[in-house]
Amino acid sequence: MIDTVQLGEIPGEHHGTYRLGKWWWMARGYTPAGVEAWAGIRALDYLETRPEVDKTRFGVAGRSGGGAYSWFVAALDERIKCAVPTAGITTLRNHVVDGCVSGHCDCMYFVNTFRWDYDQLAALVAPRALLVTNTDKDGIFPIDGVFNIYQSTRRVYKALGAEQNIGLHIAEGPHKDMQPLNTGEFHWMKRHLQGAGLMDTTDAPAVKGIPMEKLRVFRELPADQINTRVDEVFVPLANAVKAPEDAASWDKMRAGWMEALRNKCFAGWSGLGEPAANFSEPIVTTNQDVTLTTWKLAPPSDRDPQGGGDLFLLHGAAFKPEDLQLMVLHVLDDQGWQEFGNTFGDAFPSIVGEKVAAAESDAKAFDQERGMLTRMKWGMIYFCLAEWAQERCPLT
Repeated sequence: MIDTVQLGEIPGEHHGTYRLGKWWWMARGYTPAGVEAWAGIRALDYLETRPEVDKTRFGVAGRSGGGAYSWFVAALDERIKCAVPTAGITTLRNHVVDGCVSGHCDCMYFVNTFRWDYDQLAALVAPRALLVTNTDKDGIFPIDGVFNIYQSTRRVYKALGAEQNIGLHIAEGPHKDMQPLNTGEFHWMKRHLQGAGLMDTTDAPAVKGIPMEKLRVFRELPADQINTRVDEVFVPLANAVKAPEDAASWDKMRAGWMEALRNKCFAGWSGLGEPAANFSEPIVTTNQDVTLTTWKLAPPSDRDPQGGGDLFLLHGAAFKPEDLQLMVLHVLDDQGWQEFGNTFGDAFPSIVGEKVAAAESDAKAFDQERGMLTRMKWGMIYFCLAEWAQERCPLT
């Protein structure tokens, strides 16, 4: 059991970008997830020195933050032969589109320079024994995303001829320790680390066997501890560089730095590297005191041909876009697109093209939206992704 940065005897800080505005963490390449992964790996180093430990049969398990650290350590260190991460992973779609990111602190996220989805992290555990576990009503690790991660990772195991080494275990319940999850975890560990059979049972329940006060290590906290400032020391500062000797040397150095910034630190920022999207000229239409602005978004690069789509902004005609106090983003799937067309298709026929079935006019819904938009300085943004746009959105 590792002593976590956030909840250990010497608590550090996990909420740098979450609530403290420490955005320099990302620019420096720091995340508390890195500290937790390092601690887990160093724990394996220590266990290897113990005479009673069989270093060929290491397993890792944890829930929530511990689940995330279990994923990280199992992915990074092949000494882990069996992993049971619980409630520690889901898709980026859950995090971003469904808003689950608001329920997590910084320790859940690695420095994602290359914009991986989480199934790529999970695949790094293959072909070692992996049981993906979760509850079915977990609000910050939704079951649909967990299942998608499992399905993607299982395909990797199958391609490696190791499908027997991956499993899925779901129990009823919220984001909480549940006895069925724990006993399933014990069963998986016994099978893959101790040679137990498929039908063997586990007699011991998952109960706290040691009082919390017995786990205390320090009577007095060490004066040289670095936990409370680990974000300042864990990732070294960039080495000092020799001043350029002339203008040509400076131009070369500057070009190298700018390229690194574009490709690593700010790869997803428009105007600094590959643009997030290429916007067409806006088309502005006003009807019944509501203004609709539409843009066509080209994909940011050939590597992401489905990264574009169509963007719609609706607001009261009496307000300028820069005066709006709230923007709400809706990412449209098939059902969302149909509802969008039903609500606004009569007032703005251009959004309902020949490529889609005629919208069923919903005058009541439009009146409600119109009333809100004309009263409030709010903007409603609707985004039709390219994967749906080709069939659904007339601007494509």
